[in-house]
Amino acid sequence: MVTTSALLLSRIEAMQSMLRPKLEKFWQTPYPAESYIDYAVMLHQVVRASVPLMERALERAATLDGDPVAEALIPYYTHHIPEERGHDRWLVEDLEEIDPALLPRIEEMPSPAVAEMIGAQYYWLEHHHPSTLLGYIMIAESTPPSEAGVSKLRDLTALPAEAFRTLYRHAQIDPYHRADLFAFLDGLDLTDRQVSDLSLATTHASTAYIRIYRELQGRADQRAAREPAMAAAAG
Repeated sequence: MVTTSALLLSRIEAMQSMLRPKLEKFWQTPYPAESYIDYAVMLHQVVRASVPLMERALERAATLDGDPVAEALIPYYTHHIPEERGHDRWLVEDLEEIDPALLPRIEEMPSPAVAEMIGAQYYWLEHHHPSTLLGYIMIAESTPPSEAGVSKLRDLTALPAEAFRTLYRHAQIDPYHRADLFAFLDGLDLTDRQVSDLSLATTHASTAYIRIYRELQGRADQRAAREPAMAAAAG
């Protein structure tokens, strides 16, 4: 029997095979440090929504009397919210280590792809069921960065190690969060429909990340085209 976590993970791995080439292309840029800044700003926009999403999902679960899945969500979200609180602040501190002048960038308007991804989570947990948020959480917890990968990125960008503290921390803690989430998912008495809903939420978030990286790639391409032209004009 295929477990819920294994099913969702198979969906993520299928989408990762599509995302991986885009990631490789994204970092193959003449200006990797600037691309990392774009990436960190985007990550802040996503991460700052994590705790509010779970808080609202917790509130919704508490209203669904007699729903055994909703009842099981209450202790999970209650435990996981403090684990995720403040991670957006970590990213602000990372950007500050690069250059304090970057801090106003965290107030940039999030891209449509970011807004669509987060907005879908609010809609589903509010108007369908708060368990759907687990499909979204699965994306973050099941694909943690590796410390070796973060070090490679640090070397590529030549930015200070302190600018990568958030990624290093997640490389260390996310495997534990992943194990907790997998055990929780596999212990839930989900209907076939609920499993299908979680699969849809996971696939949607994965697809949204592909669009997000496409947008980041567009910024990198514009930068690569603009900088040589500016240098030529200055010369």
